[in-house]
Amino acid sequence: MDLRQVPEQRMVFSQALRLALEVLQKPHQELALWLQEEVESNPLLEISETPPFKEPVDIPDKPSLYEHLLREIRDTFSNPTDLQIAEELIGHFDEKGFITTPLEEITHLFDCSKEQVEAVLLKIQALDPPGIGARSLQESLLIQLRRQKDKNSLAYRLVKEHFDDLLHGRYTSLKKKLEITPVEISQAIQKLAKLQLRPAVGFKEVPAPTAIPDLRALKMDQNWIIEVAEEEFPPIQIRKDLHEILPKLAQSEKKTVRSWLISAKWLLRSLNRRKTMLHTIALHLIRKQADFLDQRAPLQEIDVQDLAVLVGVHESTIHRALSGKIIEGPWGTIPLRSLLSQTASIDRSKMMLQRLIEQENKKSPLTDEELSEALHQQGIDMARRTVAKYRKELKLGSATQRKRLIEQSL
Repeated sequence: MDLRQVPEQRMVFSQALRLALEVLQKPHQELALWLQEEVESNPLLEISETPPFKEPVDIPDKPSLYEHLLREIRDTFSNPTDLQIAEELIGHFDEKGFITTPLEEITHLFDCSKEQVEAVLLKIQALDPPGIGARSLQESLLIQLRRQKDKNSLAYRLVKEHFDDLLHGRYTSLKKKLEITPVEISQAIQKLAKLQLRPAVGFKEVPAPTAIPDLRALKMDQNWIIEVAEEEFPPIQIRKDLHEILPKLAQSEKKTVRSWLISAKWLLRSLNRRKTMLHTIALHLIRKQADFLDQRAPLQEIDVQDLAVLVGVHESTIHRALSGKIIEGPWGTIPLRSLLSQTASIDRSKMMLQRLIEQENKKSPLTDEELSEALHQQGIDMARRTVAKYRKELKLGSATQRKRLIEQSL
C-alpha cells in the first residue's frame, strides 16, 4: 500500500507546486483570463457572482507577430520545456521584433540554464521574418546576412566588427582601417540598405492594452499602504452544494471529485499566497527605495537574495513573483523589478570568481568553463561567457595567460 501511495503523493505535490508557481508568475490581466479557464475546467469551482459584461473586440484577420510566431514555434519545438521557453521568449518581443528582456530572467522562470534559453532563441531566430528575436539591431542585421549566406562579405564584417563607425557614417575612417575602395564600401552599404531595421514590420500592430497594475502604493502620513489588485479576477469559490453531491456519488466518481477538490483548494491557497508574497515584496522595496522614488537619492542596492531571505523562499520564486508585475504609485506606473538593484548580486558573483582563481592550482589554472561549473556548484549560475566578461573586468587573464605568468615567474 505504501509503495502505491508515495508516487501518488509526489505527483499531487508536483502538480500543486506547478500550479502555485504558475499563479505567482502571471501578471494581473493574464491571471484573470487564466482563472476563468480554470473555473470552466474544474466542476467544483464556481463564480460567486456574475462578472461585468464586456463587449467583444473585433480582431482583424491579419495576424500579429506573436500569433505568427506562435504557430511557427509549435511546428518547430517537440520538447515541451523548449516550447514553453519559446512561448515565453516571443511574448517578450517588442514592436520591432527584438527581445529586450535579459535572458537570465527567463532562466529563473524555468529553472534552466542560460545555454538552454539561448539554444531556443537561436532556433527562433532561424524562423521568419528574418532578423526576428535579436537582442539588438546589430545582431538582427547579422542574422539577416547569414540567412542570405553573406557571412564572408564586407557588409557582414562592417556590422560585426565596425558597427559603431557604420552607425555614425565614418566611411573615410573605415576605408583607411580596412584598406578598401570607395566602390567596395558603397556596395556593402547598398547591401545593408536592403536589410530590415524592424523585422516585425508588416504584421498587425496590436495596440498595447491599458496596463492594469498588479499593485498600488498609497502613502498616508509617513506610512505606505500596498494594495494587490484583484478587480479583474472572477470571484471564485468551491461549490457550496458539494456536501450534498458527495453522498450520491459512486466510489470511482468520488476519487475524481477528490482530485478536483484538491486542485480547487490549492488554487485558492495559491491565490492567497501570491497576494501575501507580492504585498511583502512590494512593501519592502517601496520602503527601501522611498528616497529614490521621491528623487532624493539613487537606487539602493537590493538584490534577489535579500528578498528571498525576507520572504523565506528560493531566489527563483522571487524572480517569478517579479516577472511582468507593475506597481502604481504617486510617481506613476513602473515595473516592480525596476526597484531592484542587482549591483550587489553582481559584486558578490565577481568576488566568488576572484576567490576561485586565487585558490586554484597555479600550475593548472581553471578554464572559464571549469570556473562556470565551480560557481554553479556554489549556487551561482554564471555562463562561460559571463565568467570571461567578469574575469576581464577584474583584470584577470585567461587560464593560458595565468599559467604562462606563473611559468615566467619560476
